[in-house]
Amino acid sequence: MLDTIINRTKGKFPLSIPTSLAFESLMNIHDDLKHRTIPIFQYKVLWVNVHTLLRNMINACGKDDRVLLHTPDLLEALLEEMEFIESFALNEAKGLRIRFYYSHYRDFERVYKHARLHYAKERNLTDHQSALQSVYSKVLDNLTKKLNNPALNKENQYVYVCENKIKIREYDKAIILTHFAYDLLSYHNFQSLDLIESHTGRIKKRVEWYTKMPQAKQHPNIPFSEPMIQIFGDNELFMAQNKNIRDEVLRIANTRRWHQLTSVEKMYNDVHHYANKDLPSLDGFFRDKISL
Repeated sequence: MLDTIINRTKGKFPLSIPTSLAFESLMNIHDDLKHRTIPIFQYKVLWVNVHTLLRNMINACGKDDRVLLHTPDLLEALLEEMEFIESFALNEAKGLRIRFYYSHYRDFERVYKHARLHYAKERNLTDHQSALQSVYSKVLDNLTKKLNNPALNKENQYVYVCENKIKIREYDKAIILTHFAYDLLSYHNFQSLDLIESHTGRIKKRVEWYTKMPQAKQHPNIPFSEPMIQIFGDNELFMAQNKNIRDEVLRIANTRRWHQLTSVEKMYNDVHHYANKDLPSLDGFFRDKISL
């Protein structure tokens, strides 16, 4: 394996440092974050986005070294991290079930007609950025070819691959490791779902997910939802709308007393009836959605 991968920055666990910090938090051994109890024992299943593992692995390598990364080395290292996570779950986390997955995030341009997608921005990537995106795709594709069984249906594969949202029903109390805020929109398919962040190790319940929308993280009355992520953006898939649109939604949220559990139906009714008619209609953000 390439020295660049072997020598990537790791944490207390043999995992890339951003991933290790998440697991250190779950075991309550994070140097900068302490919980009253050991969090991992509160959950029955941990969903792990392997795209996030791969991203954390690449980011744990020096910036100048990333151009040297190749698919076979990254795949080998990713498999090692996944093997460790399985062992950790069995031996340290009292049999915690692990569910590996990733998403293609397809159909966005067709469905989210009013959103400002990072997809469009990526058409102007530098050669280095484009090469890195290609590496991501090749590693994840090779991973599923190696681990998944074509004879099984999608839901029973070792690595569950979804087209966009997570469409499996999860009946156990779950926590998810992902850097894609979009994945959290699948919470309706989970009996209970919390987020564990890479790097910070923070565990966030649904009422804190608004912080995953950069232009809304100072506004706890903007409910994390499909329309709002299109308006306020995330760090990966959606760019924020223009400030005049965001400010109008904030005005309505304040006057109509929104909070994190405000329903999409109420948000739509408020926006439909109280939005400034001189601005473009906001209704499209509520119509554009992918079903679970």
